[in-house]
Amino acid sequence: MERKLASGISGSPTKPEPGPAGDLDLGGYVPYLLHQAHRALLAIFEGDLAAHGVSLAEWRVLSVLHHRGPVRFGPLAGASGLEPPTLARVLAGLERRGLAGRRACENDRRRTEVSATAEGLALAGRIVPAARRLESRALAGCSAGEASLLRRLLRQLCANAAGADTAGPGPDATDD
Repeated sequence: MERKLASGISGSPTKPEPGPAGDLDLGGYVPYLLHQAHRALLAIFEGDLAAHGVSLAEWRVLSVLHHRGPVRFGPLAGASGLEPPTLARVLAGLERRGLAGRRACENDRRRTEVSATAEGLALAGRIVPAARRLESRALAGCSAGEASLLRRLLRQLCANAAGADTAGPGPDATDD
């Protein structure tokens, strides 16, 4: 049975027969599907971010700082998904706008700790409801168990891509 995916690509719910060398059914190819889902959700969320005057990269940084509090530069780069040079540029912009600040770590002056200002935390807090609405829209039609399974599988995909053996929940991973 052939079905039309949201991306407009037809896909079969069962594994297709192998085709000629190099043939790839994009409708069933997980990296492609993840990318399409990301693009579709981002297209929605970017409007919400623009209404708050924030770019996606700035939101990623502010959301990590809002959730975790002050974070060293290196872990912030990893948690926000930004390369260090990009993070440095984004932080410079957030600092100019009074939304974040950097300072040397108290116990190791060679390291930099980043924190959101009160204004930055307030801005992130105003965006969180839009992020929650986006997640609800993405999970529409999924049961709570399916949403939990999806989160677990996505963590497993991330761990697999990073070369880890398991994808147990991270230090602050939750399913709700």
